Amino acid sequence: MILDSILLAFSELKANKMRSFLTMLGIVIGISAVIAIMTVGDALKSSTMDTLGGLGATKIYYYVIQKDQRDPYDDNNYQKDTRPMRSADLFNDEMFEDLEEHFSDRIKGISIMGAQSSLSYSTSDGELENGAGKSVILYGCNQCGYEESLREGTMEFTYGRHITRQEFESGAKVIMISEDTATAYYGSPERAIGKLFEGIDTLTKRYDNYTVVGTYKKKSNGALMDMMMYVPTQIALIPLRSLHTFQMGDSMETEEFTAIAKNAEDVEEVSKEIEDYLNRVYYGNNDTYKVYSETMTSALDQIGSLTNMITLAISAIAAISLLVGGIGVMNIMVVSITERTREIGTRKALGATNNDIRMQFLIEAVVLCLVGSAIGIILGLLGGMGISSIIGFAGHASVKAIAGSVLFSMAFGIFFGYYPANKAAKMNPIDALRYE
Repeated sequence: MILDSILLAFSELKANKMRSFLTMLGIVIGISAVIAIMTVGDALKSSTMDTLGGLGATKIYYYVIQKDQRDPYDDNNYQKDTRPMRSADLFNDEMFEDLEEHFSDRIKGISIMGAQSSLSYSTSDGELENGAGKSVILYGCNQCGYEESLREGTMEFTYGRHITRQEFESGAKVIMISEDTATAYYGSPERAIGKLFEGIDTLTKRYDNYTVVGTYKKKSNGALMDMMMYVPTQIALIPLRSLHTFQMGDSMETEEFTAIAKNAEDVEEVSKEIEDYLNRVYYGNNDTYKVYSETMTSALDQIGSLTNMITLAISAIAAISLLVGGIGVMNIMVVSITERTREIGTRKALGATNNDIRMQFLIEAVVLCLVGSAIGIILGLLGGMGISSIIGFAGHASVKAIAGSVLFSMAFGIFFGYYPANKAAKMNPIDALRYE
C-alpha cells in the first residue's frame, strides 16, 4: 500500500513538472543555504582548530594574577585597590632554571617574549629625527621563544643567520628584521646582513642601534588564517637580555611566560603540575598573587563553541526560507486536493478509508519535500565546498547537516501536508463525486 502511494506520488510530480518544481523551490533554496553554511562552518572550524591546535598544542601559558581571580581576563573579581606587583611577585631567572631542571623530562624549555618598546628609524640618507620615518617593535625573546616564533609557521627565516645561544645569554646587540623593513632601510634584504640598524627608542627617547644578523618574511597560511594569526612586518626579534639591559638593567623578571611541553598528550597534566609547583614553592606565602596556567585546549574549546554558535545562528536564519517552502507545499496540496475531488470520491466509493486517503496525500507531501531536499543537498554541498575552496579551506560533506535536512524535510512534509490530507480524508464521497 505504501509503495503504491509512493509511486502514485511520483506520477503526480511527473504529471505537473513545472508546478512541482516551483513548489519545491522554497525547500531547495532553504536546504541548500543551510547545507552550504554548515559545510563552510565545519570547514572553517576544522581548519582553524587544526592550525591553532598544531601551533599551540604543546604550549602552556603562565600568568601572575590576583588570588581572587579565576583567570587573567576575569575583570569581575579583579580588585583595583590591591597592592601593585613588586619584584618578589614576578617570575624570574631562578624560577625558570628550577622549572627546566625539575621538569626536564616533561618540557622542552621556557619561552619568554615581550614587546616593550619600538625603534623609530629614517628611510632616508639624512640625519635621523625623533619620530621620523618608520618604526619597528622590539620583540625581546630568549632562545626558546625565538625558536618557537620561527617554528610556529607565521615567520620564515630568509637571509643571514640565526641569533646564537651565546648572543642570547650575553644580551648581544643583534637583531632580526623583516624583509619589508630591510628593503625600506637598506634597499634589499641581502644588503641588510651585517649592517647597523639604528634609530630612536620611542619609550626612552634615546638613540639605540643593533647589528642585523638575519631577516624573515611572513609565511602565508591562507587569507583567513593570516588575519587570525596576524604577524606585522614591523616586528624585530632581539635577545631579551639586550632589551632589558638597555632599559631595565640585568633584571629578567616578567608577569608571564610559556612552557613548551615535550608531549602534546601530556599538556593538561604538566600544566597543572607546574602551576601547583609554583604556587606551593614560590607563591605559598604570597599574600596577594598566585600563578595561573592556561593551555590551547581551553582556548580551542571556546573557539569551537563560538564557531558552532555562529554557524547555527546563521543556519537558523537561512532556515526561515524552509518555512516559506513548507507553506508553499501546503498551498499546492490544497490546490491538488481541490483538483482531485472526484478522484477522492471515486476511491472512497470503491472502499478506501479516511486513513487511506489521508496517508496518500501525506506521502505525496513528504515525497515533494524529500525530492526538494535531495536537490538542495546537492546544490548546498557544491556551493559550500566551492566557497570553502575559495577562502582556502578543505570543505567536506557535513553528515549531521545532511541527516538533519532529511529529517526536517520529512517533518515539514508531515506538518504542512497534514491539514490538506486531513481535509481530503473527511470529504463526503457523494459530494466529492458530484463535484465539477
